[in-house]
Amino acid sequence: MRIGWFFSLALLSAVTVLGYGCRAHPSTIAMTLVGDVVSDVDVELRYKKLAGASPAAADEMFGKRAVTFVDINRTDRELLLYRVPGDVLGTSRYLVEVRDGKIVAIDKKVKNKDGVEDIVKNVAWRGKFIAQDPRQCERAGKLKPPVLVLRAKETGNLVRIYDVANWTHLGGARYCVLRFDSADLCEDINLVGLAASSKKGGAIKSP
Repeated sequence: MRIGWFFSLALLSAVTVLGYGCRAHPSTIAMTLVGDVVSDVDVELRYKKLAGASPAAADEMFGKRAVTFVDINRTDRELLLYRVPGDVLGTSRYLVEVRDGKIVAIDKKVKNKDGVEDIVKNVAWRGKFIAQDPRQCERAGKLKPPVLVLRAKETGNLVRIYDVANWTHLGGARYCVLRFDSADLCEDINLVGLAASSKKGGAIKSP
């Protein structure tokens, strides 16, 4: 019964994806058929265990923390980044939102979620953004002001996150994540999509 249900869901997802037209790349279809379903269940189960717990509980579940970010506009809010076990390509991350020392949401993010299109855009923007300051990056990429600015506790450097949903379809990247060095010059760029979240709309945009 479970196999039949999953096949029906996969078929419905395939029809939905094909409705996107030529922008639905094979990797997008694969993510829609399998990855999103698995991610939804994974995130839901993990959040049930961690909701209201301290960041230490997330460390115990996910392992070593990759980065601890602090929202520069809300010092009571942190975003904890973890690598996803078994992710051979290293494209996925868990993002745990913490407020007042308690876990309130979990996201699973995917780099270049739209596959080819995101990769092409990433390469084009990398050539324009690297070694540029935030204003230069925004002008070069025609980006609106960032939806979130974070400071990495480990380095003190800033990360600015921009909403790019205006040029990507529903299954693609939602955010452009720019990392800056100690001189506030761009040193890295990632296009990130939301695979699953315990919070409607995901943690990045939550007020």
